[in-house]
Amino acid sequence: MINNRGGVWVVIQFLLFLAILFSPQIKPLSIPLIARYIGLFTVAVGLSLTFFGIIHLGKSGTPFPKPRAGANLITSGLYKFVRHPTYASVVLAALGWSIWRSNALSLFFSVLLFILFEFKSRLEEKWLLEVFPEYDNYRKKVRCKFIPGAY
Repeated sequence: MINNRGGVWVVIQFLLFLAILFSPQIKPLSIPLIARYIGLFTVAVGLSLTFFGIIHLGKSGTPFPKPRAGANLITSGLYKFVRHPTYASVVLAALGWSIWRSNALSLFFSVLLFILFEFKSRLEEKWLLEVFPEYDNYRKKVRCKFIPGAY
């Protein structure tokens, strides 16, 4: 059942979360203290946006790329600006954490997480189109996948 819904993506995502959080400090990056505090602030913003995105999804939310049976297409709230705000906000928090820790390995895993979310979102959008024919209009209206006005 889990694999039918894209469970492999979720397992890889979870492993990357662990790698980002607990990467050993091989050689600290030379990051000014103020930038490190900005990184910590970025973690807070990213986690807050993740929380609001998940709350807004309600019963339609799932970590799997395949929509939950009986789910609704959510196009309001953060989803008015980007199609995958929770993915974007998790990456934002991961980048902030990596900067806060001045950890190059953690930063590398954050970039891998972004790449994973890029491919996971492609599969998710394919399944969303199958379940919600109106998703195509939503995707044309909300052109940005992760970053409002940019990407």
